[in-house]
Amino acid sequence: MKELNAAFRALVREVEIVEIEPLGFMAFLSNPAPEPGAELSFDVKPTLSTAREDEDDAGFFVRGDFKISVREDTGANEPAEPFLKLRYTVAGQYAVPEDFTHPLDEALLKQFAETNAMVHLWPYLRAFVSSACGQLGLPSIMLPVLRQPKAKQASSPKSE
Repeated sequence: MKELNAAFRALVREVEIVEIEPLGFMAFLSNPAPEPGAELSFDVKPTLSTAREDEDDAGFFVRGDFKISVREDTGANEPAEPFLKLRYTVAGQYAVPEDFTHPLDEALLKQFAETNAMVHLWPYLRAFVSSACGQLGLPSIMLPVLRQPKAKQASSPKSE
């Protein structure tokens, strides 16, 4: 675990974003939109995947596939069916210096994708959701700013 933490810290220090590119999107209005002023709620389900350019290259990709469901928040115990379903796919391309000393293995890239890359991809998702709502004539939905959870402090061992 210590090796992964050291590798992760080194990767975060040395990685460079080469490009972030939207790959695809879809909007499906399945039911009539609620009246203007209605309270809305949404769910975002991200799926992140990573891929190496090739074993000899010091680059990698992170792909984010996001499913967003938007529904009217009626306050009922049972949530309403979504009236809007959105899908958005975006990829980040990253470069690491050739002299990077840690292997870019699956565990390291997964940790990077779930933390740093998510922060890089999230603004693109936010912009898409807001734009899609405007183009569909719906009230604007602004996803919240993505905040990383605060690191937990290590607890001291209990003395017996």
